[in-house]
Amino acid sequence: MAGWAHYVEQQSCDPFWVQNEPAFHAYDYGANIEIQVSEELHSLAKETLMRPDDDSESESEEDEEVEIGHNNNTSNDVGDTREAALSAEAEVEADELYAEGLRQLITELEQKYLLDHVSSISYALAVDVHCMNGQTTFPHEMIGQEEESLAYCMLANRNMVVREYEKCADLTFYPMAFHPVYGNFSSPRPPRFLQDHVFAIMKDNMSFQNEGAEVLSCGYFQGYSNIKRSIRHNPKDLLVSQGMATAALTLPEVEAKASVHVRAKQQRLLERLQGNMTPEDRDASRPFSRERQRIEQAVAKDEFAFRMEQVMSVDVSRLVPGRRNFRTILRPILQLMRFFLKETEHYTHVLRCFRPTVFPTILASWARVFELAMGEMLLRFRAQGSAGLGLALAEGVAALDRLGHYCFTGLTQVLMKSVMEPLGTMDSLRNGAWPYVSPQMLDLRKGEGRVDVMRWPRGQDDRPIFMHVASLAFHYGPEVAAGHHSLLWFRDLGGKSIKGPTGATRFLDEVFRELWVPEMKSFISFQLHRRLRQRSGALEEAQSQRSLIESWMESEKPFSRRWVGALSVWMVISQTIV
Repeated sequence: MAGWAHYVEQQSCDPFWVQNEPAFHAYDYGANIEIQVSEELHSLAKETLMRPDDDSESESEEDEEVEIGHNNNTSNDVGDTREAALSAEAEVEADELYAEGLRQLITELEQKYLLDHVSSISYALAVDVHCMNGQTTFPHEMIGQEEESLAYCMLANRNMVVREYEKCADLTFYPMAFHPVYGNFSSPRPPRFLQDHVFAIMKDNMSFQNEGAEVLSCGYFQGYSNIKRSIRHNPKDLLVSQGMATAALTLPEVEAKASVHVRAKQQRLLERLQGNMTPEDRDASRPFSRERQRIEQAVAKDEFAFRMEQVMSVDVSRLVPGRRNFRTILRPILQLMRFFLKETEHYTHVLRCFRPTVFPTILASWARVFELAMGEMLLRFRAQGSAGLGLALAEGVAALDRLGHYCFTGLTQVLMKSVMEPLGTMDSLRNGAWPYVSPQMLDLRKGEGRVDVMRWPRGQDDRPIFMHVASLAFHYGPEVAAGHHSLLWFRDLGGKSIKGPTGATRFLDEVFRELWVPEMKSFISFQLHRRLRQRSGALEEAQSQRSLIESWMESEKPFSRRWVGALSVWMVISQTIV
């Protein structure tokens, strides 16, 4: 950016660069640095308010007026208070408080960044809270001295967590193993136990030290069992959340044969379901089997800590010059660590402890249930000649996939409420923590299953809403899903019935809109992309043409005069060049 001003002068014809200054965001995700707890940190005193209250200021001013005639060198004004505060802080910021991990971090940051050019810095402090049944922190969970060394697993108690926020909408709760009360949680703001006991004073002090500027802000907070980290290294690593069984087992044979790409993807998903990715240990790569295996490993190693992560942001541009350094920026970490070390009574009330035989063992048991259910669906898929499961079993697999996802993550978005409510699943989860599916609506117990089409939930277009169609769209694209949904409607669900001229008109409209248009869009798009790959030309021109094709695919009226004309001209030009 050293030559930015000169560059802007050269771009005077473009007002955008004159009116806008670029901002760069540097991320260092995954760079976890362990911070050792030193004796000095253990003995660190709780931070107190530096700003004098109004009463004390008034008294100081009165005393100054009385004594000013006797001693002109006496001063009790705010300046002295601030100097005292600075001296106190200088003692707190002694090198001994900054453990090796923090000193190393400060050194690395100073080598990378010039703070004069940095607007703000955000970082997260993660604290692992452990519980042994011998600790007095959780007296209501003690079960006997003979198990004194037993490690407990902890989950957040939703009934206690909601008290830490003004309203329920301030947090998101993620139930584990279907239980509506125990799980993990997150919020865009810190809970009360941090706001009241740490951040309120810390933020005011940093403001007082920096000429009243709002320097420190505390944002996103999350608390979760480290079992979550045991079963996934990142969100994409959690196999049970990817809907693989639905995508692999419900794809119609006609769609699989129509596209080499679609068929290849289905085969990869089938390989994963059968554990063929790791032939030496099939459970290590199969959905639900791998999660169960990792939970069992966590139980064997007593890896049950509950992690609390708080994001803090420092507005570097508002720091006074004398404080614009990385020690000031990282200083809030010290008081936050002191709080978690010495004031456990303020936050442990939101946690509920479980013996490992209860949790996470019950989560592993649910994994085994879903593992067996998916195995049964795979057997029925093979029995039908691998032609794609029928409607009832397809919806059954989709329901199992979504419930398994919810069991491990607590994400309510994966439960398609428009379908799960009529199935009785949502009420059962809320009231009984049980993944019930009404057999009157969807019966999976025998053969090809049975679905009550007449009572099945429908959309505004009066067509049934199917969960497995949404999964097909996610894995194979909207064209495959739309074609399959329309095929079900016209072939199996009475959509082809015609009553009078009005019914015939609507039938033809649906045929063109739901079958002909998606299939033609898919065919033409394939041909255009193939021709584009065969061409040799400038990269910018190729990107422009791909953008044109994508815009056409997303348009609501792809065969209108405007689009047909544009694509025809492009095809003629490309043929001439080739």
